[in-house]
Amino acid sequence: MIQTNWTSLGKSTVTINSSPSVGQNADGRLEVFGQGSDNALWHISQETTGGAWTGWASLNGVLTGPPAVVVNKDGRLEAFVTGTGNALWHTSQASPGGTWSPWSSLGGYITTNPAAATNLDGRLEVFASGGDGAFWHIVQSAPGGNWTAWNSLGGSPADEAAVLLDQEGCLNAFVRALDTSLSQIAQVAAGTW
Repeated sequence: MIQTNWTSLGKSTVTINSSPSVGQNADGRLEVFGQGSDNALWHISQETTGGAWTGWASLNGVLTGPPAVVVNKDGRLEAFVTGTGNALWHTSQASPGGTWSPWSSLGGYITTNPAAATNLDGRLEVFASGGDGAFWHIVQSAPGGNWTAWNSLGGSPADEAAVLLDQEGCLNAFVRALDTSLSQIAQVAAGTW
């Protein structure tokens, strides 16, 4: 691997004031997302795999923090944010690498930035702390399909989670607890908490 120097991807018409989130399109092109100073979701993508970058473009929305981006089973990127009313909002590509859908609310009342992951069977799952201080999640009922109701996993996280699919095909979530310890919860079998 060749080491490169830092390269500017240019500035959008607004300041990007959140940590970036990165997704990989089905054709291999990277796409980077961030919250703009106008509280909209902004993105920039490679024109070709490993190639030059497009200009920054707004996906609109009303964000209160950085997005979480994951890939649907069919290759479409999907972005999740804490938005209006502290609900979970999402937008997704209409087709892999294509245009973006209008924003849609998945409800809930979340108090941390969302974390998103893909289950072994391709269903997306999103995690965040709720207004009661517990750790909550919502999952697609089928890959690319509708969403279930929110369910509590208990606990008392201090901030957003880090989630990863392990070697056995089970999601593992890690959070910093209110007492500053690191806490973990894992699926006991693929898709089952």
